[in-house]
Amino acid sequence: MTSKRLQVIAIVMAVIAVIVSAIAVVVVEKRNEPDPVASPAPADAMRSEQHAGTDAAVTDPQPPEDPPDRHGACTTTACAGANDCPAHDCECDGGRVVHTRSCVNGCCSNKADACASSCDR
Repeated sequence: MTSKRLQVIAIVMAVIAVIVSAIAVVVVEKRNEPDPVASPAPADAMRSEQHAGTDAAVTDPQPPEDPPDRHGACTTTACAGANDCPAHDCECDGGRVVHTRSCVNGCCSNKADACASSCDR
């Protein structure tokens, strides 16, 4: 083989390597994209509460048995988690006191519902 042919072969191989690398990058980027068909969890299935002054929010994947009416059981405060809601001091049966915050369906629960939920635990 002549040196000209070797140079052409080397250039063609380099171009092929660049194309293969570009395809690999596209494939990896597509794998990291969220699935457009998958739907997020329904809002009523997300529940976040905070109890007894701890900073850890508890996520309950099950919807509440009797979800509160957004207009009757919630305050006007929107929330993404329990830390976004006001704290309530609740006196439960037997004299037990619970400090709670409750975010249900993106809405801070009013004191009566937040306390009822926390005292039931």
